[in-house]
Amino acid sequence: MIHLTTERVILRDWKASDLDAWAAINADPQVRRHLGEGTPADRKDSWHMMAAAAGNQVLNGFGMWAGEERSSGQLIGRIGLYQPPHFPDLEVNWLLGRPWWGKGLAREGAQACIAHAFGALDRASVSAFIEAGNERSIALARRLGMNDVGEPWPGVCQFQQRRGG
Repeated sequence: MIHLTTERVILRDWKASDLDAWAAINADPQVRRHLGEGTPADRKDSWHMMAAAAGNQVLNGFGMWAGEERSSGQLIGRIGLYQPPHFPDLEVNWLLGRPWWGKGLAREGAQACIAHAFGALDRASVSAFIEAGNERSIALARRLGMNDVGEPWPGVCQFQQRRGG
């Protein structure tokens, strides 16, 4: 499997031992407020998310990797690439626990994913699909150099970066 490494973040395969930390991240209402129904996820749902991410990696050769802080070895969340059949583009996606917000770790991991998409995966574009009210993620998409290209679904903004642009 592919692992991506930056100065401060390791994007790696999920391990069973990640479940406690991942469930704690998903139990935080502030972390989950812009995802799905906007409610926390329990341990069972967190396990299903890990299993789905691992399966996506096997099926597609890329996925939502476990994000690990290099200095501490702690799980900080997930950062990766995702493209189910109904998505119009490859998505770069991030979800970090609150202790790691505002430190540039999501940006660092997302930049590595975008570089991987344009390099090894030879993609022409990468998008972020973000709930319209998620100002922090919208700001990050803009810092990543992504442009607002519309609303693929009601209430969801699509930000896109094209290779070479």
